[in-house]
Amino acid sequence: MTNPVTAQLTRRIKDRRIRRFVERWDALEALVIRIYKSEETAPDDQKAYRRLRRELRRGLRRYDEALGGYWPGMTVGGKPTREDPFAALLAPRRARAFVGNWRAMQQLPAARQAINEWLLDRVESR
Repeated sequence: MTNPVTAQLTRRIKDRRIRRFVERWDALEALVIRIYKSEETAPDDQKAYRRLRRELRRGLRRYDEALGGYWPGMTVGGKPTREDPFAALLAPRRARAFVGNWRAMQQLPAARQAINEWLLDRVESR
């Protein structure tokens, strides 16, 4: 489930590492939403989360400074965010942490908007 705005922007990004990072974030977002909605974890969810978490943490080491310029202006639950939504969503060690985790669901839009604004600036600066 790729966000249509993100998909449009990503098509205009030539850097494969950035595109891969965004694809992985899309997968994490879909996993978090699926776990939240189903109120349980499926047998493969922990393995998928572990892999995505590892890959995204590595990607964030590369893009954290860039993304850090965007998320502070976002809102979480209608209030200005005080914590990095990327770090918050990658903090749990287990996928089951997303069962019933409304706070995690509220972090997703802030992260998505930060990604979209970052991609838009990269596209426009070319």
